[in-house]
Amino acid sequence: MKNKNGFSFIEVLATSGVLAVIIYVFGSGSTFLTSKNKNIEELLALEGHVNSLYENIQSNVDLYQISYSSVEFDQNSDPTKLATYLPMVWNTKVLTSPESCKECPGRMGFVIVPLNNYRGLYKLTVRATHPKIQAFKDYNFLINGK
Repeated sequence: MKNKNGFSFIEVLATSGVLAVIIYVFGSGSTFLTSKNKNIEELLALEGHVNSLYENIQSNVDLYQISYSSVEFDQNSDPTKLATYLPMVWNTKVLTSPESCKECPGRMGFVIVPLNNYRGLYKLTVRATHPKIQAFKDYNFLINGK
């Protein structure tokens, strides 16, 4: 029997190879997760802004202008025109006017239309754009007028 006091060259080489692979996978995986986290953060912020806008309109529908024709809003779907057509801007922290946030990348607007043959019911359409959203995203809600 031979007494062994250290590691052989093959053992050291194999261990360092396994560690290199683990470090590479972890490094590229963390970059991927960081980018996905940023996308999810922006989408969650958008959902939060839309939800707070809906709740505000739902509780105070009498304070908002009712449009009896949403044709212009519905037909305006060109992403380049929407950047100037939608009156609000948003980012992960705030939903505000364009003058208040010049660097906000997203735009948002809404229209409230009464539903035909349903007295006191309105359709709220919220349209949002963002560089990470292709074209735009519409959110539709039913609102009960008082």
